[in-house]
Amino acid sequence: MNNLDKFVFTQKIILYILPILAIISIIMTLVLGKTNLALLGSYLVIPMVLAPILYILLHKNTEKFFSNNENIISNPNKTYFESHLFVLLLILYVLGFSISIIILAIFDVRPFAYYGIITSMATFILLEILLFEISNRKVIVILLQIVLLALNLVWGVSLKYYYFFGRTDPFLHAWYIFNLLKDKYVTDIFFQYQHFPLWHLTVASADLLFNINLSIHKMMYFINGFNFAVMIIVIYLLTSKLFKDKRIALISALFASINTDMIIGGMHSIPRSTVSFFEVLIILLILSSDIRKNFLIIFLSLLIIIYHTVSMPFVLIILFIIYILHKLFGCVAPVFLDWKYFLLLISSMFANYIYNAQNVFQILISNFVKPEVTGDVVKSIIYTPMNELFNYLQYSLLLLFFIFGTLVVLKSEKFSGFEKIFCLTGYLLIGVTFPGPALLSQKLAGNFNIGRFGEYAMIFFVIVGAIGFKGLFHGAGRKLKIIITMLFIFMTLLSISNDFSASDNPLIKREFYTFYLNEEETIAINHIADTTSGIVMSDYATKRYLQASAYKNKTNLIEIDLEDRILKNSSNDNILIRDEDLTKRKLRYYPSVSGKFKLNPGEKFFDYYCCTNILQNNLKKYNKIYNSGGVSAYN
Repeated sequence: MNNLDKFVFTQKIILYILPILAIISIIMTLVLGKTNLALLGSYLVIPMVLAPILYILLHKNTEKFFSNNENIISNPNKTYFESHLFVLLLILYVLGFSISIIILAIFDVRPFAYYGIITSMATFILLEILLFEISNRKVIVILLQIVLLALNLVWGVSLKYYYFFGRTDPFLHAWYIFNLLKDKYVTDIFFQYQHFPLWHLTVASADLLFNINLSIHKMMYFINGFNFAVMIIVIYLLTSKLFKDKRIALISALFASINTDMIIGGMHSIPRSTVSFFEVLIILLILSSDIRKNFLIIFLSLLIIIYHTVSMPFVLIILFIIYILHKLFGCVAPVFLDWKYFLLLISSMFANYIYNAQNVFQILISNFVKPEVTGDVVKSIIYTPMNELFNYLQYSLLLLFFIFGTLVVLKSEKFSGFEKIFCLTGYLLIGVTFPGPALLSQKLAGNFNIGRFGEYAMIFFVIVGAIGFKGLFHGAGRKLKIIITMLFIFMTLLSISNDFSASDNPLIKREFYTFYLNEEETIAINHIADTTSGIVMSDYATKRYLQASAYKNKTNLIEIDLEDRILKNSSNDNILIRDEDLTKRKLRYYPSVSGKFKLNPGEKFFDYYCCTNILQNNLKKYNKIYNSGGVSAYN
């Protein structure tokens, strides 16, 4: 069997066998009585079944799939309006951008209207890509619009709110940078990051260089915004070099700008935020046989190890999959992608663990051996599947485009072996990239952080998804083109308004905390911590904030026993309640089974507590010693 036959055979499996297996899995889940899991799994099963059906119906119309020289909706008899439509779309984009900035300025919290404006702007960009010939000048104009759209989304959160903290990691990294600027060198306050301070040094240097009036955490987000913007441009360059189609390259950049996982990466500003960018650069450079670029590949690979060493295994696995697929399909792998490169990476990674990061290595080993516990990811999937499902729907649409694109590429002779393997790599990563079966195991989701694959693998889905979108659009009739465009609109809206990327005001809430603190809250938290002689008992987000401060030894999760009583260590302890956030979200706390106070309980053992009459009656037993309106303290 030659190489092409192997790819065609694989395409037949994806086209016919996997949809059947997907349907069987849902049926078996229902038979076992796991209705909630069947409901949640439907967001993966539907595109796995629908994409092959669409391919069978439309694949004959995709022969001109890679046309670079003609717009998809061609019209030789253009009217005056049509010839000036690009300028009109550009004006509408600028108008939408201006309105979005005004909305960010005048509203305390981003309203739903903001998501509608951003979705409209993304649609204007899509129409510019689809309806017109793509000249070099238009590429620059469209790329600029995409980058500004992306920055609007990430800076519209991270720089808008007083203290955006995402999943709470930015608290610690801002604290490290604060101490770095204060002490002028890296101290043991960095803990495991003492040997990996490059990101902190980068932000601290930028703070000294720019000397602008920004708090440290906002300087972090300011710098990371540029990192996100440049990564989008590199994704365009990678797609253009790989598939040699400017239109697909622009669509992939647009998909990246509105992708949930990439938006989250652009909002957060932590050491691993740069890893995705380095990974995209490495894949781009691998396509070249220039020896100078090979040295740059080595440099970037080592830089990942130095920046965030625990991210290297994820990148290594992805690159190794590409290498193995080349061997399995009998294709010639890129010159630099061989066993010597992997040996260098593995030896460098373990040498770094052994000689420079023993504590990090010990943590990794402990994660392998420690028992599995039930965390919030697993609980939310099991107990609130409808909320979870709604927040995953954008992935369903992206997966539809991705699978269609994979089917097209595997069957066509126009695509090289590397291009086909690029698609298959993404297909093999579906199970660990999208929320699904892997997250049902807390061992995988929590101990091994399997969800981080989404940060490093999503590049395959936005690029191949762009191919699938163009293939669907090109092969469809006029009415179906409208439907496909509507699917893009829904994907964009859902991607930017879900509870992962828009926890400030999502369309449908999950069990999670709001990802920012306002100024009043930070003032109140600092005041309460400063005046408390004992421990400040608080929710998880407040605890993490205090851990990254001079009050790190005075903080503990609120502990509630089975009879809904709040437990305290001593009479000097104060209970801190963020009342304003509690009206919108549940309180994240530590459930005490024993009924005895436990100092610093494991953060994996937590639950969410609703603002009920029981809690309010419980708090009435204590003296309210502080009330700022949004924050209260009890003793």
